[in-house]
Amino acid sequence: MEAPIDTASFADNTTVEILSPTVTTGRTKPDRSAKPYLFLDKCQVITKTNKLMSGDINKAQSMIKLHHPDIGGLFCCTIGASLEFPQAQGDKCMQIVHDGKDHWVLIAKGFSQPEHVLVYDSLPSNPWYNNHILSCISSLL
Repeated sequence: MEAPIDTASFADNTTVEILSPTVTTGRTKPDRSAKPYLFLDKCQVITKTNKLMSGDINKAQSMIKLHHPDIGGLFCCTIGASLEFPQAQGDKCMQIVHDGKDHWVLIAKGFSQPEHVLVYDSLPSNPWYNNHILSCISSLL
């Protein structure tokens, strides 16, 4: 690890270290574990005429995580837009993912058969196929 060039502190006691740039090869994923629910503050009153937004989904996932801490996944749903979900931990995991259009689906693993990944979709097509959802599944597992 490199020695910091400079540091900065903020009112909330957060310290940021400024490091000298290094040359790296390959792409690294950012650590998103520090802020698992980035948009919790943007919840809305849910009615039959409005659409579910990321804040609503994140709030629901945080409530599930609070009552079932053994379930892995349940990361901020907006991470799926960049296809960079952290790997889900534990025997059971679930994640609500936006399909990239105008729809949400639930991905679950370990609830029925340990090695099966289930996709719950209220608007399935036959045959079901969505590249974005499949990419999100591969980043979670």
